[in-house]
Amino acid sequence: MSICLGPNYDTAYNNRGYTRTMLGQHEAAIADCNEAIRLNPKFPEAYNNRGYARIGMSQYDNAIVDCNKAIHLKPDFSKAYHNRGRAKGMLGQAGEAIVDFNEAIRIDKDYAIAYRNRGVAEINLNHIEKAKSDLWTALVLATQAGNENLKMDIKQIIQELDSIE
Repeated sequence: MSICLGPNYDTAYNNRGYTRTMLGQHEAAIADCNEAIRLNPKFPEAYNNRGYARIGMSQYDNAIVDCNKAIHLKPDFSKAYHNRGRAKGMLGQAGEAIVDFNEAIRIDKDYAIAYRNRGVAEINLNHIEKAKSDLWTALVLATQAGNENLKMDIKQIIQELDSIE
């Protein structure tokens, strides 16, 4: 409705783009984020959300470019560091991903999913004790936030990690 009432409303396009990403409609999400960026080229959230959609389409290099732009526009943007770390991780760049997850956590100490993803990157580098520490921290934070899906995911990773040791 907002877009119909105000076709130049960049935030509405960005929000719809994010929602479409969450629904798995990545191409439509990218189109919405593109429109938000066309309307406001200095909109870091739109670049981050487009990067998030691109991760969902396995366009990791493009996602990194978008996250870089978001970080350039908003240097304390924890979600952009996190998404860039996810993209780097998917490209097999676990060490570089950890650097980004570290920055996301430095900015937002309660960022449970960043601890979870840093833990996974640590597993990929065979840093098992660091991974366990991050996963347990993520589990505590997810529990405090009441995020049941994240809790179940983290518990499964911890169980898998315990079974291979």
